[in-house]
Amino acid sequence: EVGDSHSRYRLMALVREDSSDRPLVGERIELVHASGEVVRLVVNAQGFVTFPSLSPGTYVLRLDSTGFNAPERQVVITDSSVQVELRPREKR
Repeated sequence: EVGDSHSRYRLMALVREDSSDRPLVGERIELVHASGEVVRLVVNAQGFVTFPSLSPGTYVLRLDSTGFNAPERQVVITDSSVQVELRPREKR
């Protein structure tokens, strides 16, 4: 909205297993704000998870799973929505 000093942005993450490229449907993703606030969502059937209303700031995006070596991605939201990709490897 015009005049809104509290802009909100969206973070969309594509989550696919690194070697097979299959979407990690049903896996839990955590988004941790620098303040310590944690939001957890589940990967959808297309392999996406969307955090729809975020304030600008620094976040860490990570897979919350015991079956995968879970990479973390630092995400900085400044003045636009962001799309990132997580490609964890299955533990063997």
